[in-house]
Amino acid sequence: MFTTSPVKFVVAQTTFGSHKIQIRNLDHELTLNNAIRDFRLSNGLGATRNPYSWWKYVLVAATYFDRPVTFGEIITELNQVGIVISNTYSSLLGRSVEGDAPSPVQREYSKGLPVLTRKLGLKGKARRKTGSVGREALQFQYTNTSTARTKLIEAHPETALLFVQLDKQFKARSGGAIGTVFFQG
Repeated sequence: MFTTSPVKFVVAQTTFGSHKIQIRNLDHELTLNNAIRDFRLSNGLGATRNPYSWWKYVLVAATYFDRPVTFGEIITELNQVGIVISNTYSSLLGRSVEGDAPSPVQREYSKGLPVLTRKLGLKGKARRKTGSVGREALQFQYTNTSTARTKLIEAHPETALLFVQLDKQFKARSGGAIGTVFFQG
């Protein structure tokens, strides 16, 4: 299904002045992206964008859990491997799991997300509040994580490289498991 062998191709090549930068794989692109993001933020500029859309990172990362997981837990795991995603997207994911179409007033660009989450078998349920303040957190879980991986790669083939990248990074960081799902390879 997937391979964890290094992918040998050039994702992008850029020339800055007389310096040529060759991005060899997604890990390298992520490292450069984070370095540029840190530089821009330290100089009061806006942050750079991730190579993938936020929902691709979240849907891929959710396949590593076989238990219900909150959006915050997914974001925390991604942050620990260097992928920075805003937690403001949790309502968008929650509405898409419920089957609600994106709002045309707010110009939400992820119009196909409700169809994709239904096709992948992503379910959402409200978790009870731990305190007396705030709303209940939504928990997300796939009905079958391996089927979700396969369908996600079929729908978006570029996510295969993201699975390879996260397999390697999560495995190196946690010794092979996150939640209770073990990695490929």
